[in-house]
Amino acid sequence: MREFDILDDQFAMCLKDECLYVLKKAKMLFLSKVDMGRKVSRTNYVLKAFGRFYPRNVYDYSFLVDQFTGVCDDLNDEQQMNKEEKELWIGFLAETIWEMMDLLTEESLGEISSHIKRLLYIQIAEKHTTANMAKASTVHEKIRQAILHYRIRCIDMDTFVILPSRYLGLKKMDIDVFICAARLFRMVDLYAKDLEDREHDLENETSTPVTVLFQDGMNPDVLREPIWKYIKRGFEEIRPEGTGEIERHVVESFYQMAEERYRVIRGEKRAAPRS
Repeated sequence: MREFDILDDQFAMCLKDECLYVLKKAKMLFLSKVDMGRKVSRTNYVLKAFGRFYPRNVYDYSFLVDQFTGVCDDLNDEQQMNKEEKELWIGFLAETIWEMMDLLTEESLGEISSHIKRLLYIQIAEKHTTANMAKASTVHEKIRQAILHYRIRCIDMDTFVILPSRYLGLKKMDIDVFICAARLFRMVDLYAKDLEDREHDLENETSTPVTVLFQDGMNPDVLREPIWKYIKRGFEEIRPEGTGEIERHVVESFYQMAEERYRVIRGEKRAAPRS
């Protein structure tokens, strides 16, 4: 009977309008965080590195995966998030997944599955590395665990490199080189972000190599040179002679982005926008 139909037309319309308002609010909040540098856009990093070679047809889907990654990250890390904020992000996450599924192709399905597995691996492994850092009795061991920590976290870049590379029909060997370059850049980017977010992370009880060292009474800058030495050596190993134009361009761009981030850490120039 009509009187027992809870979702009558008027109620359904109000509910739909409220849902659309909440999702629009969440989207605007996410984009504002990206614009202000408070939220990383891995898609924009790869776009910057690929430059004119980036296939624009891939951008929208890649950015959806970025949204998914960023919201999952906030829900996991932001311990002091209130109920309203959690509900906002959960609704936005559901909408993002729905949009991702709508655009999903058979070819991209496997890569999205791999991306989710990587995120789970990062979440588990990073807790072990920071715990091992805290327990380490020597500075050398703390630095070794910190580098391992960033080597693990930087694999969150892989999918954002793979999506445009496959669209361009690049060889697996070239894609692997691009992934290495993106990871090396991301290592210094993550370290820089941890330095910038130190007070917030301490307040939020988020454990990073920077907060571990700070709580041990050590200067987190002790990581700066060892991390950069590791990154420079990595780029030297993946820059073979005689590669094509796109290969040289992408690897060199990631190196320049890494060097720029490192110079910011050293205080040699002001921080550039994070997108």
